[in-house]
Amino acid sequence: MKTGSNIIVISTDTNALKKDSRVYNRMKKYSESFDSFHVFVFGHKNDEKIITEENLTIYNVSVFNIIFKIRKLLKSYAPDVEFVISSQDVFEVGLISYLISMMYNIPFNAQIHTDFYNQNFIAESLRGKLQFIIAKFLIKKSRTLRVVSKRIYEKLYYNLDVPNEKLFLAPIQVDIEAIDHKDETPKDTYNMLMLSRIEKV
Repeated sequence: MKTGSNIIVISTDTNALKKDSRVYNRMKKYSESFDSFHVFVFGHKNDEKIITEENLTIYNVSVFNIIFKIRKLLKSYAPDVEFVISSQDVFEVGLISYLISMMYNIPFNAQIHTDFYNQNFIAESLRGKLQFIIAKFLIKKSRTLRVVSKRIYEKLYYNLDVPNEKLFLAPIQVDIEAIDHKDETPKDTYNMLMLSRIEKV
């Protein structure tokens, strides 16, 4: 069921520009809940690629032209049409999203996929320390926060005093039916599945 909202998402995941990718299909699924769903991806330079399918539009942009692309989009709608801008994180992309939201007076929403409050994340590098500072700033400025795990939800609520009504727990959707369940390993073999992001240490 559609909410009547128009969404602008800013992302760095270039897989959204590939129609055969899971990221694209996930965006397509998300778009079904809104009147229009516009995804601006920081992709390849000098590529003006635009993908349109029903109410989903994906733009390949750069840091230098994203402001003008969003301005052009907003001008193509009537002045009374409401938009929400959503960032894939509360770090560098989140900061760009927030500045654009301020520039065009659009409500700002942020998504949090990373446990940035973890001490290992903060101590890992200078960038981690700076991202932690940016995240704390953007959390205060966002209208709502979408988090992908209960652990992140609880840390924001208990450690950073983020109001419960501002938090929205929504794990990343997984198409289980699309996963091949064939198991060709011997029955006596012990299998372990690890889902994580590999980080340089």
